[in-house]
Amino acid sequence: MTTKKQQTKKSIKQNRTASARQIAARRRIGCPGVGMFKMKDLEPAGYNPREIDAEALEGLTNSISRFGCVEPIVVNTRGRHNVIVGGNQRFKALQALGVTECLCVTISSSRADEKLLNLTLNNPLIQGDFIKKIEGYIEQLRGELPDNKDFLNLRIADLQNELGRFPGKKGMVPDDDIPRIPKKATTRPGDLWLLGNHRLLCGDSTKDHMVSRLMAGSKA
Repeated sequence: MTTKKQQTKKSIKQNRTASARQIAARRRIGCPGVGMFKMKDLEPAGYNPREIDAEALEGLTNSISRFGCVEPIVVNTRGRHNVIVGGNQRFKALQALGVTECLCVTISSSRADEKLLNLTLNNPLIQGDFIKKIEGYIEQLRGELPDNKDFLNLRIADLQNELGRFPGKKGMVPDDDIPRIPKKATTRPGDLWLLGNHRLLCGDSTKDHMVSRLMAGSKA
């Protein structure tokens, strides 16, 4: 017969075991493996959902050449040939630079989790948006750099141009560039414009003779 004291001790032991498992799980999540891999031993993911054009790849290559590959490639090592889960474009840039060995973060996941992680790493919706202050930050950085070479090579100037195309607030759109109304009108009442199969009449639609002229015998 189990006493109440024994049940309490058993419950405490189970809770400690569960806590230890949770801590171990967190450690596994927070600290994946890291190691050096030969480039020839890495396999790009054929299902990778992103592509990169020549101009963007050149900018990425220039970035890695300038700063190094500060964001390691992520590789799944479970039961397959070191499939690249994250960093397929960085892999191309490293190849272009003639690199033969690179630092990789390693995971050991099922193929389904591998694909899910790949999609997550490529999902812009969980990466946040640039804030308005970035424009001032770019201008400040431009003043601190000795020349404009980095802005061109790393496509920072292109980024600034792209930012200028978008409104500062979500849900807002820039005002249309509406031309000023000329003092002297080009079109006057009674003028009929033929636009392909369409007819456009400058006039008063409440007047029968103008409607008849516009319709030219046709019915709406």
